Amino acid sequence: MGSRAQWLGILEPEVQCHAYLVSADFPYYQTVLHCMKATFGDVVISLVAFADACLITRSRIWINSTNISGVVSFLAIGLVITIVFEILATGPLNRWEYGELMPIVPLIGVGASPVAQWVILPLLQLWFVKRQIIGGDVAAA
Repeated sequence: MGSRAQWLGILEPEVQCHAYLVSADFPYYQTVLHCMKATFGDVVISLVAFADACLITRSRIWINSTNISGVVSFLAIGLVITIVFEILATGPLNRWEYGELMPIVPLIGVGASPVAQWVILPLLQLWFVKRQIIGGDVAAA
């Protein structure tokens, strides 16, 4: 989606890693690989949410529309996928655990960091993409 968004995606696991429990005997390279897989998973969630928003709005250029249904559907679909995957990953799949630094969202029982990540980073992605489409001046759109 753009070089700045890619840097955000690379930095995100490094920022979040302190909110998860990692075994001391787990080799560093495996931790890095695990974080990279999670980052690729985030990319897939973003692509699925974008494709679904395209289907809902019946347009591939919904980002340029003044109608917010594309943005709302993009965020809602990605958020639902993220929440479901976090519930599965910390529950039945036992893929990871939250550390004591991870705040938990009441009622849904998932970490606040992945939920906030899905709201903040996709909004930045959309801003960067829209900026690229219109030539750098988002305020003009």
